Amino acid sequence: MTENAASPVSSWKQKTPLLELPSGHRVEVFNAGLKTFLVNGSIPNSLMTLADKALKNGQPLEQDQLDALVNDPQKIADMLKMVDVIAMGAVINPKLHPVPETGADRDPDLLYVDEMDDEDKLFIFQWATGGTRDLERFRSELAGSLAGFSSGNNLEEQAG
Repeated sequence: MTENAASPVSSWKQKTPLLELPSGHRVEVFNAGLKTFLVNGSIPNSLMTLADKALKNGQPLEQDQLDALVNDPQKIADMLKMVDVIAMGAVINPKLHPVPETGADRDPDLLYVDEMDDEDKLFIFQWATGGTRDLERFRSELAGSLAGFSSGNNLEEQAG
C-alpha cells in the first residue's frame, strides 16, 4: 500500500476463526462481541444486569452470578433463548438458522439452532461473550446446572 492510498477493505475485516466444539464439530465464527447483542436488543431484560457486568468487567460470570442464574427458572429460559441468538449471530459457516414456525417444513440442507447440541451452543456463547478465559469452568458448571433442560423440552412449562 502506498503512503497516499486508502486502506484496502480486507484490512478492516476480522479474520473468522475455526472453532472446534465439544462435540468435535467445527464452525467458522465471527465475534461481534457482547456489546453488539446489547445494542440490538438480543439480551432479555432479566439478564441485562449480568450482561452489563460481564461487559464492564470483560470476564465470564462469577460463581455467585452463576448461582443466581441457575436458581431462577425464568432466567434459565431467557438464558437459553439468548444462547441460541448469540450462537446464530456468531456461527457463520455453516449458517445457523432459527427454528421454523410450528408446522413449517424444515429444509434438510439447513442447520437449525435446535439441532445443535446445547453444550456446543454454550461453548459458542462463552467464546462470543468472554473469549476463552475460564471456558472449561463455565461449560461444566452451566451445562451441569442445565442438565434437566433438553432442547426438546418446553421452556415455558419448566419456567412456570
